[in-house]
Amino acid sequence: MARSILRAGKIAGVVIVAIIVVAAVLYSAGVLSIAQTQLPPPETAGSAEPTSDATLGEQKKIVTACLVGDEPEAAVAAMDKLLSDFAEHEQLPSAVQEIVRKAVKAGKYEAVGEVCRALGENSSVANNGVWVAMVSALAAVYEGDDAALDAATEDLAVNYSGDLRSIEVFREIAYSFRQQKKYAAARQSYQHVVDTWPDGPGVVFSQRGLVLTNLALGDMAAADAELDRLLSGYAQDPDLVECAATVGRAYRNKKQFDVAAGIYEFIVENRTDDPKAIWLQLDLFNLALAKLKDDARADAAYATLVERFAGHDGIAKAVGEVAWGYRKQKRYADSLRVYRDVLANWPDSESALIARRGIVLSLIGLADAEGADAEAAALLADYDGADGVVGAALKMADAFRKKNLYESARRLYEYAAANRSDGKQAIVIQRKVVTTNIGMGDEEGVSAAMEALLVGFADDKQLAGQVYEIGEHYRSR
Repeated sequence: MARSILRAGKIAGVVIVAIIVVAAVLYSAGVLSIAQTQLPPPETAGSAEPTSDATLGEQKKIVTACLVGDEPEAAVAAMDKLLSDFAEHEQLPSAVQEIVRKAVKAGKYEAVGEVCRALGENSSVANNGVWVAMVSALAAVYEGDDAALDAATEDLAVNYSGDLRSIEVFREIAYSFRQQKKYAAARQSYQHVVDTWPDGPGVVFSQRGLVLTNLALGDMAAADAELDRLLSGYAQDPDLVECAATVGRAYRNKKQFDVAAGIYEFIVENRTDDPKAIWLQLDLFNLALAKLKDDARADAAYATLVERFAGHDGIAKAVGEVAWGYRKQKRYADSLRVYRDVLANWPDSESALIARRGIVLSLIGLADAEGADAEAAALLADYDGADGVVGAALKMADAFRKKNLYESARRLYEYAAANRSDGKQAIVIQRKVVTTNIGMGDEEGVSAAMEALLVGFADDKQLAGQVYEIGEHYRSR
């Protein structure tokens, strides 16, 4: 019955995925085989669009389950379907990468090889032989089988050099080496792509890989040279901004902050046509402020952000992040100013509530308790019942409590306790009401709050832990 329903496409994709997961558990326990499960047959897996991301994910799970479950015929059929139906899907290479990695890790290297040999004899995959070669190569990398890897890469070089999908294949081979921290081998694969298909689609990612692998190897001179080639040779590539963001982070991780800043500046000067460039400008601001400790450069980066990305959909969020950056560095006057910029220019944006909360936190940092208290009360009044207001109340309450401003903290905790529907957080909030009353020396308040905790959460398994925290709070006073 289940098979017929699946063939008719009447079971949602999520149910199919659930069946696959349950079946995989049963395989590992040895309870059943592929033939005994309620998995859809390989030719009918998925009832969504035939080549959608969802159906690719379903098919990936089926292939993995078949390989791990020692079902060779089913594995061949499932892999055949994957490589044929999704031959042009941009996520196919990464899907195969995941399948092979899991299979080899489960000790199924030979099973992967058998699937590849069977597919090599199957005319239905003749046009997709490059993907079969990729499966062989990746399995050899993860198994550490150098002879098999040499054979697979030679097969690719001899038979598929004219197939531009080979670019993706060698990128995946390089990525699998990077997964194992074999950076020299990864660099060799990336270099092969750049040398063989210099103008091919997506080659910018392999050029990025050359920068990253040289950084990983500690060869800074080579990394810098490859970075120059990335920025100059691919300046107008549609994927350059994404690659620059990754490389910038890698240089930051190496504490090469000036180089990272130069990457971000290059992008903002040359590629503001890409919507993602705004986030590199934000990265430049944070880098200048927190790492380079160059306040003037950070302030200039903020001015450039507002000027060049004024019409960007994410500008309110980005400006809010600038305010957070200032606040994190305890530049509270600047964070207060920038949070107010958010409210002045984007009062109806999703960032407005966060900005209102940030104003309160900035005023607390400036020791303006009266101003902070007034802003907090106004926030609760203006956003009462809105999504996120309870979370804002908690953050403000915690900040007030850290400064021993218990009266303000208690009002906010009590608001959160009265409006929080999440049971897991509710008991923590009530415990904070108790400890805040302790801090105030309000014994009546402590008694009432404690009673509310013990009665209201009598069946909560967290109760003992929360009471212990209260005891510790008393003891540490």
